Amino acid sequence: MAYEYQRPFRPSRRVYYVPAAVLGLFVAVCAVFALTHMALFTAASLDAVYARDEADGRASLYVTKGLRYTVYVEESMASPSALSLTGASGVTTPLKVDAKRHGDGERLEERGRTYRWVGAFTSPADGLAAVNAEPGGAALRVQVDAPGFGTSAALVLVSPLVLLACLVWEWWIFRGRRRTKGYWTRRPSAGAWRATRKKRAELAREALAGRWPDGTALANGTLLASASGTSAEGARERLARVGRPDVSDARVRKAEGGWLVEFPEYEVAVFVAAGEAKSRDCADVMRCAVAKFDLDARNPVLTRA
Repeated sequence: MAYEYQRPFRPSRRVYYVPAAVLGLFVAVCAVFALTHMALFTAASLDAVYARDEADGRASLYVTKGLRYTVYVEESMASPSALSLTGASGVTTPLKVDAKRHGDGERLEERGRTYRWVGAFTSPADGLAAVNAEPGGAALRVQVDAPGFGTSAALVLVSPLVLLACLVWEWWIFRGRRRTKGYWTRRPSAGAWRATRKKRAELAREALAGRWPDGTALANGTLLASASGTSAEGARERLARVGRPDVSDARVRKAEGGWLVEFPEYEVAVFVAAGEAKSRDCADVMRCAVAKFDLDARNPVLTRA
């Protein structure tokens, strides 16, 4: 509907809840991620340690009680049959090895060496500890099992942007609601247009009866003065001869339920119902009339012969 102009409107206060809901959803996602990846935030160290780098040949690192640590061994060496943890106090605790991998690969390529998966253990204590392998001499690689570091970094980087976007969104809504006619525009819904089309056609016929009793009204509100347009084909030919009407000589006058825009040179008029034009300004009414004229010129449908 080319002549259904967009209308300004002011949304309700509930529109403020939309950016707030987006921000709340983002915070909830961050909270769920933090709760399901606590190891990222509670681990004493996220770095991997290598037994080959230690003087005593044991992988030493700061462990956190209750966290899971993965163990790899160099490909060229045999897998250890048992693991134990020796704390700073010298107390050695046997470790129960869990073979389940959480996204870890069977093999890793690091520092020019290939490491093979051995298993994982849960730390029974906090503090600096050394991981012992039996038989000794195995070149182990030990690291806390804390996946999701990249995701956590992305969430941290995106958080200020999301907050800023929501604040700008709220400000834009506030600015729009303070305007007299609103900041947004929308087209009337198709359902509303269909419901009022019959009424508009009746008003157009009444305007035609008052102006040219023997004339013809078309579906979109174009009124033809004489009987030369009493058929759809005749109306099409006549409107084609007119082309695009010149609005310089057009006259706008009030009619029942809207306006009647007359083009005396062509003996044609267009009925514009109240609410079809963008405003009550004559220029907008004429613009709407020309758009309706074009619709009827492309597809003339008679409503009264």
